[in-house]
Amino acid sequence: MRTLFTFLLVPFLAFSQADIKLNISNAILYELNLSYEHMLNDYMTVSGFGGYFYGFPDDANGTKYWYVGPEMRYYVSPRNGADRFFLGLYMRYNSGQASSSVYESGNLTGSNMYESLYTDYEEDFNALAIGFMLGSKWVTKQGFVFGFFGGFGRNIFSNFDEYEGKGPHYQLFDPDSYYYYVERYGAISQYWDWRIGFNIGWRLGK
Repeated sequence: MRTLFTFLLVPFLAFSQADIKLNISNAILYELNLSYEHMLNDYMTVSGFGGYFYGFPDDANGTKYWYVGPEMRYYVSPRNGADRFFLGLYMRYNSGQASSSVYESGNLTGSNMYESLYTDYEEDFNALAIGFMLGSKWVTKQGFVFGFFGGFGRNIFSNFDEYEGKGPHYQLFDPDSYYYYVERYGAISQYWDWRIGFNIGWRLGK
């Protein structure tokens, strides 16, 4: 079965026009991202992308996650087929660890003394987002591809492994005065999703 799949796939990749791209700007800074964009016609493409967010060099214990997703683009006025300005829709599934803090406060048990505590921890999460994007792409006569893109979306599902109804030091506080909340840092959001970058790559089948 694997041999048959490979036999059918290779001609498809070799004789249809498609772009393979690397998000070079993010790879230098904080993220590895690869994408494969297949041309349906000069105006419409479908894509698959995936990547791993490893964070900035000075954030050794920060947010880290992987992601995959599909994408569809419409090119407004192409000259060389699926190039220049585009609008698009995407879906993305994220899974990994988020760098978070738990804030707890209240009166200590058996005392009127008020206390506040912060605890940093790595929080497991997964989320599914849908969003829109726009950008531009250019293709040289030799088949070299480069372009910019940006996207913004909303999580339609998210599951963060946060403390349920209490923090790690809940037992130290009087339940009647206890308060807590979880703060997540900017690399990942419980509600929003965003994408940005500068891609370089190569057009196959040109």
